[in-house]
Amino acid sequence: AARSGEEEVVSETGTGWRKSSRVEIVTSFYSMSEDRKILNYVMDHGRVEGITVGGDRIWKMMEKKTVLVGRSWQSMKQRFRKSISSKLENYNLSGQERKQLAAAGVDI
Repeated sequence: AARSGEEEVVSETGTGWRKSSRVEIVTSFYSMSEDRKILNYVMDHGRVEGITVGGDRIWKMMEKKTVLVGRSWQSMKQRFRKSISSKLENYNLSGQERKQLAAAGVDI
């Protein structure tokens, strides 16, 4: 039986094991709750800490603090850039929330 992360190799010299080069990629859709957690983090930590959504720092901090379990900083950044920021009207944001996002570098 194959061990985790390894595959069986059969050759002229016998049978052995090697690390598998196959990577299992699991994709899952973002939920509205996850989107809201991203928005809340950006509003709470944006300009206050001198970082903006355009760089990588805020996203790496989000990953380190596991704001969303199982989501990489690259995935969260891409989700924000390609989906959330272009559909802000779907999130029922107050005037204050819009100001916070603008301070974090989000085009409102």
